Amino acid sequence: MANPDLETDVKTLQEQVSALIETLSTLSLNPGRNLGGPNTMVRSPTIKFPTFNGDEVDDWLFKCTQFFSVTDVDSTTKVTYAAIHLESKALSWHQAFTKNRKKEGPLGWEEYQEAVKARFGDTHEDPMSELLGLKQKSSVQSYHDVFDVLISKLELQPDYALSCFLTGLDEKIALMVRMLKPKTIAEAYGLAKLQETALSL
Repeated sequence: MANPDLETDVKTLQEQVSALIETLSTLSLNPGRNLGGPNTMVRSPTIKFPTFNGDEVDDWLFKCTQFFSVTDVDSTTKVTYAAIHLESKALSWHQAFTKNRKKEGPLGWEEYQEAVKARFGDTHEDPMSELLGLKQKSSVQSYHDVFDVLISKLELQPDYALSCFLTGLDEKIALMVRMLKPKTIAEAYGLAKLQETALSL
């Protein structure tokens, strides 16, 4: 014979589990939800802070910016997040930098970004010069891959960026693409791929 008390307990437990699942689902959809203070955050476990070992500093800083865009933390806490996720030479640099820092007061994110770029960035890099000299030498895909890397380091008007993209294309491809007057780099790339395919037939 069924035990009514046991059935009640099981039903209550099922309701509690359902409520817990619903709560966890809500939290994962709101990765930067503030639960009471600027430093009390609940984040989705799928959002991981990027680690940094000293390589590709611009890419790392971009990922940091994206991470902080969905969280509500102050400037000094951002530095703490970053420090926890440093590795190898980047961690060694951070320890030395914070010990020998000349400025007084809390170390904010803006100051920290500049220090990281000064240490790990390429001081001789000139992405504008490289972009202007970029020419398609193999496939449209390969050209676009290099173009994306350079354009990500610059702040250009969309029309000028499009002009740079078209200028670097192979002449046979660029001629047809220009005739179709693309409005964006994405459109120009799609047309360039079609023309590349047509020329290969």
